Amino acid sequence: MDEPLTLKESEVMRCISKGWTNLHIAQTMGVTVKCVENHINHSYDKLGVPVDTIYHRRILAILLWRGR
Repeated sequence: MDEPLTLKESEVMRCISKGWTNLHIAQTMGVTVKCVENHINHSYDKLGVPVDTIYHRRILAILLWRGR
């Protein structure tokens, strides 16, 4: 996908790349875990992370994000 990530989505990707849990990200950003999960799912869609993949989606998303 060619749609860029929002600032919040990019912030979540940076946190994921540091190995943070969704709860840690939510607490740091001052949002709910559900909000973090929404940012992650939107990022997956924008990065073109396949739904049914043999690879770990979280790691694949970071690799795609860093490659942008």
